[in-house]
Amino acid sequence: MAGMKTPSTTLSHNSPTTPHPSFPIAQIKERLKAAAASIALAVGLAKDLDWAGDEAAHPEGSEEKALARTRDEIDDALARMVVEAMAAGRFRAVKSRSLYLLCAMAALLRGETSEALRVIDRLQEFPSEDGEAEGEVESFPDAFAWDTYLRVTALAELAEKYPGHLRYSARQMHGWPMIVSHDEDYLPEFQHIATHLEVGAACPKS
Repeated sequence: MAGMKTPSTTLSHNSPTTPHPSFPIAQIKERLKAAAASIALAVGLAKDLDWAGDEAAHPEGSEEKALARTRDEIDDALARMVVEAMAAGRFRAVKSRSLYLLCAMAALLRGETSEALRVIDRLQEFPSEDGEAEGEVESFPDAFAWDTYLRVTALAELAEKYPGHLRYSARQMHGWPMIVSHDEDYLPEFQHIATHLEVGAACPKS
């Protein structure tokens, strides 16, 4: 109707009396609920269509083939959402005050050293009653150490199984990650891996 204002769906510009953008809070919450419901619906639909199996196994033009293709399209859309959500999470982890987000990103980024350490540092900014107390079992620094230990342990097995996949990276490294123990002599194993993978062969000598 003439003369009626349409509610804004974007942030308003700053004004002399409003130093910060004003947010349509109710609308934001409504959209968040709708987004969460859409993701849950997509996951549910894909799960319900798993019975269709491989699209290629069905004859052209069949309903089963169309349903299997639709399920795969849903999964593709979910994959894009995951990638976008990870990118958004990395960006928000710099300033977010949400422990839930920071804990989730610390867990998801555990294998990405610099970013994981940055998020762990952010978590330590919170008071101990909200964040992590020093010495706490299964804290994120503790989990980071365990994750590193398990990855390096698995790396020895990967080096034996897939040397061709690891050799290029190994040649660029000046050393090789290994578990060092007080009780075992790790030098023979290192020498074996260094020879097997040509560790450091293409690494510039300082």
